[in-house]
Amino acid sequence: MFRGPMLKEVIVEMDQIMDMPDVFENLNLGRGASASRVYDELERSLLEFPKPKLIWNVRGPLRLGRNSFWARELRRQFPVMSQRGGAVTLQSRPDARARHSGRICDIVTSPDSNWVASAATDSTVILWDMDGRVALQWVTHGHAHFARSLDFSPDSRYLLSGGSDGNMAIWDLRQGADNPVVLEGHENAVDSCAWHPEGEMIASGSQDMSVRLWDTPTHQQLCILGHHSERVARVGFSHDGRTLASITLSGEHHIWDVASGTLQASITVGRGGHNFYYFPSPAFHPGSMRFATWSASLATVKIWDAETETTQLLLGSCEGDTLPYVWSISFSPDGKLLATALKDGTARIWDSHTGARLCSLEGLGHATVDREMRFSPCGKYVAAALWDEKSVRVWRTDDGSCLTTFCKYPGQMDHVVFAPNGKTLWCGARDGTVDFQRMHDVVTTTVENSNSKDRL
Repeated sequence: MFRGPMLKEVIVEMDQIMDMPDVFENLNLGRGASASRVYDELERSLLEFPKPKLIWNVRGPLRLGRNSFWARELRRQFPVMSQRGGAVTLQSRPDARARHSGRICDIVTSPDSNWVASAATDSTVILWDMDGRVALQWVTHGHAHFARSLDFSPDSRYLLSGGSDGNMAIWDLRQGADNPVVLEGHENAVDSCAWHPEGEMIASGSQDMSVRLWDTPTHQQLCILGHHSERVARVGFSHDGRTLASITLSGEHHIWDVASGTLQASITVGRGGHNFYYFPSPAFHPGSMRFATWSASLATVKIWDAETETTQLLLGSCEGDTLPYVWSISFSPDGKLLATALKDGTARIWDSHTGARLCSLEGLGHATVDREMRFSPCGKYVAAALWDEKSVRVWRTDDGSCLTTFCKYPGQMDHVVFAPNGKTLWCGARDGTVDFQRMHDVVTTTVENSNSKDRL
C-alpha cells in the first residue's frame, strides 16, 4: 500500500521584531485567558509533528549571553513542546556590549561593594559583579511589567524591586533570585522603594498617592502614610533611620516619624513638573535632621530643619531660564557640601552650613546634567551624566575642575552611581547599556598626564 510523504520537521519562523519586549508584547503573555489561548494553540499545532521548531527573528542586537537567557524564558511559555524535544530559538545579531534590551530604570550598588543591580523596561534585572560580568539575570514582575526602582538590603543579601504592576518583590540573591517574596497592597505602580538602614523596615511610594511601610521579618504591611495629593515619585530614609521623606511629582515634601508613622513636616516648595525619570531623590544631611528641598518652578534650593520646620538656608536661583528645573541636589558624605544642577546647564558646589557658593563645575556649556549628581565616597569628586553629550563627567569638588569625561556611549546616559568603597563608577543608558570605570585608573591617568595632586 502506497504511503504519501509525511512531514517530520516543521519550522515556524516569526517575522522580525525590534527586541525581546516586543516578543512578549506580541504574544500578549500574562494578560488573561484569551492571551493564553494564542500560544497554547500555536504549541498544540506544532506538537502534531515529530520535530517542531519555533524561531523568533530579533532585529535588534542581543548581548552575548542574553540570547540564551531570552530563549529560556520563551521555552517556559511552551513547556510541553520543550519537554518533547521541540526547539524554541532566537536569531539575532550578537552584541558584545553589556546591555539590557530596554531603557535603564535604576542602578544600585550593594553596601558591601560586591554587586551592582540594574533594572530596565525589558522586564529584567541583571546582577553584575565588580568586573562587569553578569552574575544573575531574571525577569521581574512578569513580562507585562518591569521594575521601576531597586534597593539592596543593608547586609547585601537581598534585592528589593518596586514594579509597574503595583507590587514589590524581595529577591534572595543567595538562592539565585528564585521564588521572591511579593509584597502586595498598592493600587498602582511603585515608583520608589527603600530599605531602612537597619534592615528592619521597607518603604514604598506609589502612583496611587500613598507611602506604605512594611515589616521586613514578617513581610506584613505596617501602615499607610497618606496626605499626598499627587503620585509619590521618591521615598528615602534618613541616615539614622528615624525619619522618612516622601516627595510627590508636584513638589510636595513630607517628613515622617518612622516609629509612630506620624507626619512631622509638610512643605510645598513649588510645582515640580518633573518627569519620573528625572526626579531628584530626598537629600538628607548625613549627620543631622536637616534636609534639602528644591523648587522646579522657582529654581531655588532650601535647606530645612525637620525638627523646627524652618528654613535655614536659601541657595540662590537661576534667572532668565524659561524652564528652570532643578535636576539634582545631593549632600556630600560628610555633609559639608551640597551639589546642585539646573536645567540651564549650571552646576554648583555650596557650603551646606554657610550657604556660600564654593565653585561652579567647569566645562558644561549647554550640556544638561541628567538625573542626579553623585559624590564619591571620599567626597573629593562628583559625577553626573550629561544627556546632551551622551557622556559621563567627573569633577573635583575643591575647585570645580573637570577630572575626566567618558564620551563613548551610543545612547543618552541617565544614571551614575559610585560603589560604596569608591573603587568603581557605574552608569546606565537609555539604550540599555551598563558600563563602569575604575576610579584608580581614572585618577592614575590624570596624575600621569598633568602631575595632578589627585590621589585616592
